[in-house]
Amino acid sequence: MFGTSLRRAARLHGNRCAFKCQERSIDWSTLFERAIRLSTGLGRLGIVRGDRLAMLLPNGLTGIELFASSILSGHVIVPLNFRWSIDELADALADCSAKALVVDDQFRDSGVVAAARAQTTLIDGGSRPAEGSIVYDSLFDAFSPPSSMNDCAESDLLAIFYTGGTTGRSKGVMLSHGSAAYVAMASMAEGAYGADEIYLHTSPSFHIAGAMNVFQAFICASRNVVLPRFEAGAALAAISEEGVTQSLLVPTMLGMILDHPDLIDTDTSSVRRILYGAAPMTDALLDRAMAAFPRAEFMQLYGMTETTSNACILHSRVFTVPGKRLLSRSVGRAMLGSEVGIFGQAGDPLPPGEVGEIAIRGPGVMLGYWNRPDATAAAVRGGWMHTGDGGSMDAEGYVYLADRIKDMIISGGENIYSLEVEAILVQHPSVRQCAVIGIPHPVWGEAVHAVVTLIDGASFDEQVLIDFCRGKIARYKLPRSIEHRDELPLTAAGKVMKRDLRAPFWAHLASSHPTPRL
Repeated sequence: MFGTSLRRAARLHGNRCAFKCQERSIDWSTLFERAIRLSTGLGRLGIVRGDRLAMLLPNGLTGIELFASSILSGHVIVPLNFRWSIDELADALADCSAKALVVDDQFRDSGVVAAARAQTTLIDGGSRPAEGSIVYDSLFDAFSPPSSMNDCAESDLLAIFYTGGTTGRSKGVMLSHGSAAYVAMASMAEGAYGADEIYLHTSPSFHIAGAMNVFQAFICASRNVVLPRFEAGAALAAISEEGVTQSLLVPTMLGMILDHPDLIDTDTSSVRRILYGAAPMTDALLDRAMAAFPRAEFMQLYGMTETTSNACILHSRVFTVPGKRLLSRSVGRAMLGSEVGIFGQAGDPLPPGEVGEIAIRGPGVMLGYWNRPDATAAAVRGGWMHTGDGGSMDAEGYVYLADRIKDMIISGGENIYSLEVEAILVQHPSVRQCAVIGIPHPVWGEAVHAVVTLIDGASFDEQVLIDFCRGKIARYKLPRSIEHRDELPLTAAGKVMKRDLRAPFWAHLASSHPTPRL
């Protein structure tokens, strides 16, 4: 599917700009040819179909060429999180037995180079290649005709994405060519992507959303503007200068754009579609975003790495109908080809309205976790990917998140969903962001604790915020304590790392509780 799409893009849209990253651009014909040359060059190094090729790169043309090469030659791409420590990177390289690691000037840290050289071949795509490394540009010296590139089977392994590690040691999620192609095609059918888009890439390619944006582009042959990393000012400049029509912006990114001083002077009229997800979107933020981008349709996406990104989708045209605004609090309905179920603790399907664990079934479900058969068996049961998210589904199929199962707070025998408490706290005019966690309590087992950041100029008053919640939620759900921080710890996907927030409160219990609630 992907090989066919690249050939089609090169044949029908050869001179069309495929990707532009800062001052560098590449058209579809050139990208296809360079992908073939790169596949040949990697083959000379002994990197062939099925071998793992890791990359530690910012968003840019080098990574896009590696993605394109992987779908032609069949080597397995492993994008690594550049925010990780040296030990975490070394662990992932060893876990997947990577044949090579591709780096550039930005991430050529001596520790990374040492870790890579101890385990694998180092390929350097920077302007100052490390001594003894393979120079990336040298891989393009030879050319193999397109006929030598055989399309990969749908069941072939395409990529390994290591999960963020917010729940412990990262696991390598194995995704197939077929699962990525399915999600790309289903997203197009749902109206989330199109061939005539000018797409702004802001998410890192080691995150499934960022990578799927690239694979989606291969299917659509769209025009793409790539930011090395998200910056609100750079995003606004790209919208104005490139006529961007579409982008994926998680709520944290949207908030930064809406707060940026350049917004007022930026022409946003070209933007006709904004995708969002990864974290809860408050009503206030959604209203501000729709006012700032008045011509845009907003689409919420719900999924996870293990479902190759999108599994549910919600269109703003659904909840902007008079009397339907409450639907904006759902994450939508199952995408074409996918199925969503809600299951109880005993594994039984639950009726509409009851809260249980969200599970997903369909072509987007992962092949499994790399070298982790036990973890795979625990997560995928009867073809259903059990997400770890608590939620419910109404009679019309709209899915509502309650909480991560691990984030649910049990206080005095009552289940408390942190998202419900957070939804109240963010309504206070002083609160910018908040995260609610459970902390130890000698009587109730756990108590509700909130961590907030404030808008500029606001003052923090714990009791005022607690009192604000009174009457809006049940008494047992009220925060018992609230603290203020300048910022919350976020993953690259914009999700709050609640594990980091919880850890200090539970650390002293580690010896008596071998598996603390982290």
